[in-house]
Amino acid sequence: MTDPDDLALLAAMIAHDAQNVLAAMTLAADALIAHADERAAHAQVLAEGCRRISAMLRRLRAPRGGGEPEVLDVDHAIVAIAPTLRALLGDRARLGLRLDGALPSIAIDAAELEGTLLNLIANARDACAAGDTVTITTARRDGGVVIVVDDDGAGMDDHTRRRATEPFFTSKHGGRGLGLASVARAIAAAAGRLELDSEVGRGTRVRIWLPTAS
Repeated sequence: MTDPDDLALLAAMIAHDAQNVLAAMTLAADALIAHADERAAHAQVLAEGCRRISAMLRRLRAPRGGGEPEVLDVDHAIVAIAPTLRALLGDRARLGLRLDGALPSIAIDAAELEGTLLNLIANARDACAAGDTVTITTARRDGGVVIVVDDDGAGMDDHTRRRATEPFFTSKHGGRGLGLASVARAIAAAAGRLELDSEVGRGTRVRIWLPTAS
């Protein structure tokens, strides 16, 4: 069996090298952004993506992994990452935002929240057909903040839905893998709660409840 310390060292080395590559990519993307034409919007997605991956790699290099919770405005965080989410959906589906606009702050590592949204949108994209819609809704409920991600996609059968948050579980239904294990871990680390509703042919709803920052 491989020594866990060796694996941790290897992960730290890979993270270090990857961050160096991403730093160069970020500089190149920033240079493209300086041009005031249609390339700027695409370059912005690249630059923001590089910065987010760098934040993920910093968590990998940190002791025990994971970053420190930050006090965040959920709606602002969603608006900031929306261009990346739309790029991730591509031509497969439209992104709709129904944001409360007056929510209390929450405490969560920003990279974890962004990773959660990216995972949920990627899963929704893979389940959708052309012309479908993926909607992110925020609201205040039960003393916390709720983020709901709805899609019009293929949905999941009961077996898939029950196992969706298991590590390494992959569903062949709809030709997609479900990345909900990391979502469940991130939400649990923030003392939140994850609920999943889905039915074949009727889409999927993922509901995340997060406590407000004290």
